[in-house]
Amino acid sequence: MPPRPPRGGGLAVVLGAGGATGLAYTAGALWAVEQATGLDLGAQADLVVGTSAGSIAAAYLRHGVRPREVAVMEPPEFTSPDPRRRRLLIPHDEGGFLTMRRVVGTAFDLTHHLRRQPRRTPLSEALSRVFPSGMFSVTDADWDHQGMPPVWPDRPLWIVTNDLDRLERVVLTAAATQHPPVTLHAALTASMALPGLWPPVRVGWRRLYDGGMGHSTTHLDLAGQAGAAVVLGVTPFGMDPAEIERGVRVPAIRRAVVNQTTREVHALRRAGVATMTLGPTSGEIAVVGRRILDRSLGVTVARRAYEATLRRLDAPPAREWIASARAAAAAAHPDLRRRTGEQFRRP
Repeated sequence: MPPRPPRGGGLAVVLGAGGATGLAYTAGALWAVEQATGLDLGAQADLVVGTSAGSIAAAYLRHGVRPREVAVMEPPEFTSPDPRRRRLLIPHDEGGFLTMRRVVGTAFDLTHHLRRQPRRTPLSEALSRVFPSGMFSVTDADWDHQGMPPVWPDRPLWIVTNDLDRLERVVLTAAATQHPPVTLHAALTASMALPGLWPPVRVGWRRLYDGGMGHSTTHLDLAGQAGAAVVLGVTPFGMDPAEIERGVRVPAIRRAVVNQTTREVHALRRAGVATMTLGPTSGEIAVVGRRILDRSLGVTVARRAYEATLRRLDAPPAREWIASARAAAAAAHPDLRRRTGEQFRRP
């Protein structure tokens, strides 16, 4: 179940999964949205929801790091002072016997994930402790060189994960309202913990893993549950809705994501929520291919996303959404609007 929603009626920003290149796409797209709308999304959104790579973008946004800054960040491989930390996949520092235990645990969890059958028994709990899962390491130290503050931001931020044993969605939020409390770094690690690659994160009795590996990669429905009046969704694993409308072929690997996102958008619109989703065009998809974990592509993908999104936002349907977003932000934050009224301009 999601946490208690913030005050409804405002703007919600929902950022989906997409790997390293998905984070870059999200940064470029949000950069264009901020430029076109004149909004500071991190400050003026009533709710920000992040899943997997989208959780990183969401946390940066809520901590005041503007999308343009994220778009031009150097990959951590080039900035960490620790040579071992310059790799995306960092093996555990373990001996042969411990490694074999981890192989068994990883195979056990992968099989369970693929079979999609919930479990929680004393035997499965004991096995998960004797045979840990995840072949590669991630720790709080890995966040240091990314400049991510360890504390939750003041404004509502929801991080989406999945329970590995019960196969149900778990939404993490600030320690003040989360029981048991969880650090921001732990929440972000859990939301990106791909089964087989990184270990699930224990929060209480739960083992949490990648939020994009369940029924949705974006979870737009959470914005509806929060009572948002206006929703911006970014779906890096999806595809540009404008291209789909023009009949551009959707790659097979993205078809399920596009179909799920379409259902979520239709549900929001039927409820009267002004909704716009952004997904990569065939241009960004061609650049990335299957290299979704290649952080060296980040700046190129972010720049293409920025340019393509600016073009999309200049179309009449997008202008209608922009007007709704500005109105919702101005109503929810009149003091901020007075201070930054010059930002509210037409693109």
